[in-house]
Amino acid sequence: MKQDAWKRIIIGVGGSVIVLFAYGSGMRGQKKALEVVKQERRVLREDMRNLQLITRGREGLLHQYVALNLLDGQLSKSAKHGHELDATVLQTAKAHLETSARLDATSDADVDDLIERLSTAKGSTDIAGVRGFLRDRLMKIDVAADLETPVTIKAPSLNDVPKQPGPEIGR
Repeated sequence: MKQDAWKRIIIGVGGSVIVLFAYGSGMRGQKKALEVVKQERRVLREDMRNLQLITRGREGLLHQYVALNLLDGQLSKSAKHGHELDATVLQTAKAHLETSARLDATSDADVDDLIERLSTAKGSTDIAGVRGFLRDRLMKIDVAADLETPVTIKAPSLNDVPKQPGPEIGR
């Protein structure tokens, strides 16, 4: 009876050692794969952040183009028909410029001076000056070259990283 108990203990300890050895070997083999996955995740997060910044910048430029279109339409309408400038159209153009400034994604979206000039504009000549300045600024932007320029950003802080349920591997 004593020999059977010792055999069971030895077999149990030996089996446990084999299981622990297999587990350790598997984890050591997976360490390199986990490092590769973590690096790919970092690259993908940086690419995603760059695309978000580019998209935000393009959205800001789109708002500037809409404001330019509104000002062009308003000035051509008043010149052809002798109408007064429509305050709602001017407010809409100003709102588009404010939205572009609020996006604050690129230096091209810096339109604070135009917003101020549009707010203090008294007549069609002032508005035409704002329109001309905005048109000149937009014509200087080389969108194709800008898309190829890499965007450098700082690494996200812990506030930027969304919390996901599950094990925290490699954080």
